[in-house]
Amino acid sequence: MSKLTVEEISNVLKEKFSSQILSESIEYDFTVYTINKEFLLQIVKFLYDDEKLQFRYLTTMCGLHYPDATQ
Repeated sequence: MSKLTVEEISNVLKEKFSSQILSESIEYDFTVYTINKEFLLQIVKFLYDDEKLQFRYLTTMCGLHYPDATQ
């Protein structure tokens, strides 16, 4: 199996989950996605189950809570 580039992985995610990905950026050499929290499990499961991707290791996942935010 050949290695996929970050760009190829990003394209697969955008194709499958474009409306759930709120933003994408590069932070400290890591690609960072901000997603709708309701789709977290669906996206992580897709990364694991997809034949092409087969993600088996999650480096980091974090969430932030802003209780005073209006959105």
